[in-house]
Amino acid sequence: MSVDNTAPEVSLDVSSENDTELGMHGDITLTASIDDGSGSGVPDSGVVAELDGVSIDVPYVTSTVDLAAGQHTFSVTATDAAGNIQTVTQTFTTVDEEPDSIDVSVASTGEIGDDGTGSVTVSATATDPTGDDLTVQFNEGTSLELGTDVSVSSGEVNDALSTDRSEGVSLTTEELADLGSTDGIGYTTTGSDALPYQLFTVTVPEGTSDEDQVRVTWEGTSNANAQVTLYAQLADGSGWTQVDRQYNEDGTSFTLTGYVPVADYAVDGVVTLVVQHSDGWSGEDTTTRDSEVEAYSDEATDRSDYDFTIAWESDTQYYNEDLSSNYYYLEDMNNFLMEERENLNLKYMLHTGDIVDDYDQTYEWENADQAYNILEEDADGNALSVDEKLPYGVLAGNHDVGHLEDDFATFGTYFGEDRYDDNPWYGGSYENNRGHYDLFSAGGIDFMVVSMGWDPGEEEIAWMNEVISAHPERVVILTFHEYMLTTGGLGPIPQTVYDEVVATNSNVKMVLSGHYHDAYTRYDSFDDDGDGVDDRTVTSMLFDYQALESGGLGYLRLMHFDNESETMTVRTYSPTLDDFNAEDSSLYGPNGEVETYQDFTISYETLGISPQTKILTTDAFSADVLTNAAGITDAEVETSAGIGEVSVASGEQAAVTWSGLEPGVYGVYATATDPYGAQIVSTVQTFTLRDDGSVVDGVASTSTGSDDGDDESSDNGGSSEGGDGGSSDNGGSSDEGDGGSSTGDDGDDAPTLTLLGGDTVRVGDTMTVTAEGLEPGADYTLTLHSTPVVVGQVTVGDAGTATFTFTIPSDTAVGDHTLQLTADAEPSVVLAELPIEVLAASDGSSLLNSSAGSVALWALAGLVLLAGGTGVVLLARRRAGL
Repeated sequence: MSVDNTAPEVSLDVSSENDTELGMHGDITLTASIDDGSGSGVPDSGVVAELDGVSIDVPYVTSTVDLAAGQHTFSVTATDAAGNIQTVTQTFTTVDEEPDSIDVSVASTGEIGDDGTGSVTVSATATDPTGDDLTVQFNEGTSLELGTDVSVSSGEVNDALSTDRSEGVSLTTEELADLGSTDGIGYTTTGSDALPYQLFTVTVPEGTSDEDQVRVTWEGTSNANAQVTLYAQLADGSGWTQVDRQYNEDGTSFTLTGYVPVADYAVDGVVTLVVQHSDGWSGEDTTTRDSEVEAYSDEATDRSDYDFTIAWESDTQYYNEDLSSNYYYLEDMNNFLMEERENLNLKYMLHTGDIVDDYDQTYEWENADQAYNILEEDADGNALSVDEKLPYGVLAGNHDVGHLEDDFATFGTYFGEDRYDDNPWYGGSYENNRGHYDLFSAGGIDFMVVSMGWDPGEEEIAWMNEVISAHPERVVILTFHEYMLTTGGLGPIPQTVYDEVVATNSNVKMVLSGHYHDAYTRYDSFDDDGDGVDDRTVTSMLFDYQALESGGLGYLRLMHFDNESETMTVRTYSPTLDDFNAEDSSLYGPNGEVETYQDFTISYETLGISPQTKILTTDAFSADVLTNAAGITDAEVETSAGIGEVSVASGEQAAVTWSGLEPGVYGVYATATDPYGAQIVSTVQTFTLRDDGSVVDGVASTSTGSDDGDDESSDNGGSSEGGDGGSSDNGGSSDEGDGGSSTGDDGDDAPTLTLLGGDTVRVGDTMTVTAEGLEPGADYTLTLHSTPVVVGQVTVGDAGTATFTFTIPSDTAVGDHTLQLTADAEPSVVLAELPIEVLAASDGSSLLNSSAGSVALWALAGLVLLAGGTGVVLLARRRAGL
């Protein structure tokens, strides 16, 4: 007889495309060699590999584009057939591969040829943290405009992945105006009984190609300990694709961004995106603690004493075996849960295994199937709607898999993934529901129930750690068939689970199990941050009454959560007997108390539970259309050089000539890519090519004289002196031309205001006012009187000029009004005034057509400052046409 007590030998190798003193560059390959010599051998299932705690298959190829800069850990555990274990770990370091920055600029002057088309020079400067050479590509882009190209609505859903957002409420013009810049002023949606969201409907310009992408950037915040996801809706309406995701641990501001291919996500030129707070399911409350309900039993916990309930069943095998005609106990249990679901505000039911007694007896599985159909179907066998179903989860015990046979096949046939995966609370499956997790929210608490079937090994442990670590915001309840002994101790496999799952995940709060015929409660404390002070208590509960008469007498558990007293009360009840707390000495406490392990209360503090309102705030949202870009990826935008391509050293300027341009408004963006595929994408730079070849940042008139008068035009977009509008030193409107002008009381050197397009406007019209004679670097405010409404604020550039574009508010009274310009340093001193007459809105509230063209400008308080040839967009993002 030979005995194998030698662990396998494990050797690891990590190689990269370019290994430098700073770290690895490019593609990285992880391999492992395992040799058990003359031992019992290592099966494929005995090898568990992880990269930074996430399970991988070896060999494994990744890259510095995909990995964060810094140190990484590659580990492999090999277990041979005799149970000998060897774990080897290797660390490696990756560089910061992504280029640091990229700035795009457009020359202030271009050229107009004899054919009337022009050309401009566009340039970009990008830097790389490791000094790599960069390939810079230039392409056309369009900045989309809130209120015109982008509409926003908000609401709450029960199902985080619901495609029906028809009940959302559209944001008003004033609310949209708050989303134009990152200034701490935004729009907030809250939810307690449902999951808040904000929906963004983006209309792309006509002529947008399937090869183009929509780049979206969302900036905002949420309550602390929240998961927020940016999704794009598939063009066929079938569901959502995750674009970006953020766990907001401390409630601070964060950004979600990504690239959405027009080909896969645009429907009739519209791309739909949603920023969704939380995952999974949050069913509506069916009753509240203020509801008047008929108690199901004289000793039932009063409905006014709790907010919601979770139910627990375990070891129902003898009911389904039905040797003593005792199947009705299980039917009574599930019928009770459905009949009392509304009164209990029952959110979820969990089952900790041994559904049947004999895994190879089909009739037992059929009994179980029928019993749990009660939670999913009506009396006629029709599937219940998602709102009518009772969310529940099961796992396989030793009787369900043939004990040492570990045969999950029949369990998978009756209770596999396909039975549950259409449910919105079903988070994911491991090996056809051998393991799975559910996500649901109740009473302001986000739960995650992770269920793992009989005999978990290293692969199962790795899967549990992976899904738990992906949901740090959740209160995790672990459910197993075997975990705690009747004495409160742990066997070998449960001890491994304790050491490698319970102890290592700070959001694990409860562990529930059956298998052993008894009831018990145990508390374990953990110092998660290593400071010597315990941070967390894990409550473990054993519940298995199969040793009672008739296989358990139909006892189940009800866990009532009370947010007012911040406690969870556990009740043990048999619907068949209408009885609380089974009278059996094996279930009593150490001093013979019936209630110790059957009827007890645990504080939220012990459970680590803190209910909170879900808060989702958008501070700013922007969308651009990027031409010649394909694929949806966080790491790289696959582009071709529509305008031009230049290879340069890090920090050197790349420049190309963009030719064949008619006078008009354009947008350009650039990408910089290093030799290993790491990339940075610039913002879209919008500019106007005028008919004389001059270039103005932002949106402006293409005609040199149309808004600047007959004198020489100004490249910075400010108004020139004189012009078609004339001026009046006393602040009155001009009798000539298209607009009016006014100055303050200090003479020619005082600031002046000039209205473009006329001194009469209508409610809802968009108007443009230019200001000259301003102090560079100073802050100014433009206010509409009689009822004061701030319509623009600005920090002036070197040229001392500014352009204000805004909409006459819908509640403005018809009649005479005055625009007043003040310096923020002396807000009580009016520097310039401009009288205007406001008429009633015309049909459709048509926009004022100023000499800047018929570009639709959105919302109250839109403002563009153009100074010294540089365009700075404030408060609103402006449209750039393709």
